[in-house]
Amino acid sequence: MTREEQAKVEIGHTAIKRWVAACLVVAFVLTIYGVPLAQHVWEARLYRADERVTPWPQCYEIFQLLGDGAGAGWSRGGGLVHRVLNADREMLREMDRYEETLDESSWLLELLMPPVQSAMLRWSGVGNEMVYAGRDGWLFYRADVDYLMGPGFLDARQLARRAMAGDEWEPAPHSDPVPAIVEFRDQLASRGIKLVVMPTPLKPMIHSEFLVGADHAEQVMLQNSSYAEFIARLQLADIDVFDPTDQLVELYRETGDSPYLKTDTHWTAPAMRVIAEGVAAHIKVELPRVPHPRHRRLAGTVLNQGDIAAMLRLSEGQDLFPDERVSVNPIVRGDGDPWRPERDADVLVLGDSFSNIYSLESMEWGRFAGFVEQLSFELKRPCDRIV
Repeated sequence: MTREEQAKVEIGHTAIKRWVAACLVVAFVLTIYGVPLAQHVWEARLYRADERVTPWPQCYEIFQLLGDGAGAGWSRGGGLVHRVLNADREMLREMDRYEETLDESSWLLELLMPPVQSAMLRWSGVGNEMVYAGRDGWLFYRADVDYLMGPGFLDARQLARRAMAGDEWEPAPHSDPVPAIVEFRDQLASRGIKLVVMPTPLKPMIHSEFLVGADHAEQVMLQNSSYAEFIARLQLADIDVFDPTDQLVELYRETGDSPYLKTDTHWTAPAMRVIAEGVAAHIKVELPRVPHPRHRRLAGTVLNQGDIAAMLRLSEGQDLFPDERVSVNPIVRGDGDPWRPERDADVLVLGDSFSNIYSLESMEWGRFAGFVEQLSFELKRPCDRIV
């Protein structure tokens, strides 16, 4: 036989002892069935401890969810094809939610994730699918870094890719943000309202020095390659843009104090106050005079774990990333009551979590001390918010 023929004969015949085969079969069966059976027992214990509302394990909820999803889609009316497509989309949506919930409640994940993640961080500095671990205990949200280091978000191929990125149950977002902003500006202008756009700088833009080796640790401003074009197109459309990036960089260089939290995606309270001052100076000249609300700025401190550290899902009591202490400044009204938004204010802030931090109680970084409160204090006038 040739060498090729001999190899085929040897590969096609494997001799294995009976007891080895039996052990492999048992190991396979235990691997396949052991995890779900243990999950059943785990969830039954949770039910007895009043931590679950039903004795049925979560895996069986798929049948009810599929029925609910199909019913919701079918009830929207229309022809037969339209009803079937709606029911299909709703079931896919429910299946996606179901899978996420299963991941979050897995006993195996809860058991293994903290020690494995801790070991990866200690020995090799590796984060997870959401977190990059930087030098000196700094953490970065992976999506922020990918945005800065990835292709331009206005690149033609990137726009085409995003246009196809929707799920089966949701339409894709509009790939180019500029037309939406221009149309929003026009809708506001028809009601006598001026739009001011403030792109919030991301943490790795300012703190790139913690993403490289110690031998190359110097501050370099990072930015997506399409950002300059994005700002130019907004300005060409006569949209007022206030970019606080240079202000944050200058603050960092002058004081040496980081404008961002070490283990969180958001800015520090002092940096946020500086940006509020800048925005107030930018828009104050166009605002009519109003009675001074006599706001007062108090002082306090908050101790909390950063949201990026929480994404690592480490065990409680871990010592890799201790809680951060931040000085905050709650705003109170002249009568001593906490600041609150006012619906009839002539300044409305539309914001995300950069406006919520130090304000939204569930974020646990304090209350009444967020960006809108500081802007209201600097403007010496009431403000409203949708955040």
